[in-house]
Amino acid sequence: MTDETQGNKNKNPTKWNWLDRAIEAVNPKAAYERLRWRSGISGYDSGRIGRANAGWLPTNIQGEMANRHARRLLRARAQDMERNSDVIISILDAYKRNIIGRGFNLQSLTDITAFDEKAEKLWKEWCKPRNCDITGQQSFRELLNMIITRIIVDGEVFIIKTYTGSKQFPFQLQIREANDLDGQGKMSNDDNGNVVSDGIELDKYSKPVAYYFLDTDPNGMSTNTPKRIEADRVIYLWQRKRPSEYRGVSLLASVIERIHELDDYFRAVSFMQKILASLCVFIKQTLPDGAAGRLGRGIKKILPDDDPASRQQKVKAGQIMYLNPGEEVSTLVPSGNSAEAEGFGRQQQRMASAAMGLSLEATARDMSGMNYSSARQNLLEDTKTYVDWQLWLKEHMLDEIYTEFLISSFLAGQFDMAPDFWENKEKYFSHRFIGQGMSWIDPLKEATANETMLATGQGTREEICAKAGKDWKEVLQQLAKEQAYIKELGLNLNEGSNADATNAIIAGDAKDDTTKK
Repeated sequence: MTDETQGNKNKNPTKWNWLDRAIEAVNPKAAYERLRWRSGISGYDSGRIGRANAGWLPTNIQGEMANRHARRLLRARAQDMERNSDVIISILDAYKRNIIGRGFNLQSLTDITAFDEKAEKLWKEWCKPRNCDITGQQSFRELLNMIITRIIVDGEVFIIKTYTGSKQFPFQLQIREANDLDGQGKMSNDDNGNVVSDGIELDKYSKPVAYYFLDTDPNGMSTNTPKRIEADRVIYLWQRKRPSEYRGVSLLASVIERIHELDDYFRAVSFMQKILASLCVFIKQTLPDGAAGRLGRGIKKILPDDDPASRQQKVKAGQIMYLNPGEEVSTLVPSGNSAEAEGFGRQQQRMASAAMGLSLEATARDMSGMNYSSARQNLLEDTKTYVDWQLWLKEHMLDEIYTEFLISSFLAGQFDMAPDFWENKEKYFSHRFIGQGMSWIDPLKEATANETMLATGQGTREEICAKAGKDWKEVLQQLAKEQAYIKELGLNLNEGSNADATNAIIAGDAKDDTTKK
C-alpha cells in the first residue's frame, strides 16, 4: 500500500472497511483505485478539502457563540471607521438621507375627523426636541437618524420608554447605546431562574425579560452596579440573522476589513502623489575625504557639519546658492503612475456598497456614464432597500412608540372627543406612517406616467402620494385651498387637469403648516 493510501486509511477509518482490507490483501492496486474513486465523489465542490482550501476549516457553532467573542472588537472598529472612513460615512449618509430624510408623516385612520386631526397635530408637536427627547436636544427625526446609525455601526440600540411629570406630553424617549449594556454581568438570576448573559436576562425560551444597564455620568464614568430595567420598557432594535442569536453584531462586519484596506491603499497612493510632486536635490562631493580641508581654513568653515541634520537644506523659489569646491548638484525626479487607483477604488467601494444593499451611485453619488434608464433602475433597487428598512422601523419601533404616545396623551386629558377610548383602543390605534418618498429623476416623464395611471385606473392618488412620502389628503386639501384663493383673487390660470395639479403639488415640498378643514 502506498503512503497516500495509508494516510487516507488513517484519516478516514470509517471509509476503510473490511471489504477494502480484503481487496488490499489480494490486489493492492485495486484497493488503491477503489479508495481514490470513492474519495472523489462529493455532492458539492466547495465541500471538498483540497490544496486551495486546506486551511479553510470553519466549525459549526451557535450564532451567539460566534458573535460573542468578536462583538466588542467589531463594534470598536466600526466606530473608529465611522469617525475616520470616507466610505463608511458615505454609506451612513445614504441610509439616513433616504430612509429617514424628512421623517415619517403620521396618518390617523379612525375615520373620526376630530380625533384624527387632533392626533396628527399632537404627534407633530410631540416630535419636537423639547417633547420627545428626554434630554430635550433632538427632534424625533434626529433621533431616528441616530438610531439608524447606531444599528448599522454598533449592530444594536436601546430605546427606554420614560414617563415624566409633564402635563402635556408625559411620554419621552431615552436612547442607550450598546456600550451602556453590562456585558460582564452575572450569568444567572437566583430569584426566578432566568439566565443573564451579556447584560440581557432571558427566560427558558430565550425571550428577553430585563436588561442591565450601567449608569454613566457626563464624563463617561460608569458605575459598577448595573440597573435592571424590565423588558416591557425597552425597545431593543437589532436584526437577528440566526435563531440562536440574542444580541446584535455590527452590520458593517462583512465590509470592515475591505474598507480598512481601501483606506490604507489610498493613504499610500496619497503619499506617493506627494512624492511625485516633490523635487529632491543632492549635493555630491567629487573630492576625496580630507581634500576639502587642504584647500584652506576659510573654505572648511563654510562646509556643512558632519551631523546629517545640519546637512539638510530646503530649496526656495528664486534662491541662488554657491557650492563649495568639489561639489556638484544632482536632482531626483520621482516617477510613478497612480492611474489605476480610481478604478480600484471604485470597484472596492462598489463591492462594499453592494454588501450593504446599495449601489455605488447611491453612496459615492457618482453618476458619470449613466443614462436615465440605468439611473432609474439603480434608484428602484436602492429604494427596495430603503423601503425594507422603513417597514422594519414601523414594525419594531414606530407603531409601539405611537401606541405609547396615544395612551399617555389620553391619560393627560388630550382627547376629550374619545370617551370610549379604553373600550375601543384598537380603533383609535389605527394609523399609518408614510416614510421618505422616492425622488424623481425626470419630472416630466414621472408626471406623465402618474397622469396616465390616474386616467386609466391603474393607480390612485394615495399610491402616488405615498411614493413621494406625502399624505394624499393633505395634497388635495392644499390643492383646494390654492384653487379657492385663486378664485378669490379673480385670476384665471390654466391649471390643466386635476392630475396635473396633483403632480405639481407632489413635485414640491409638503407644507408643515397645512391645516385640515
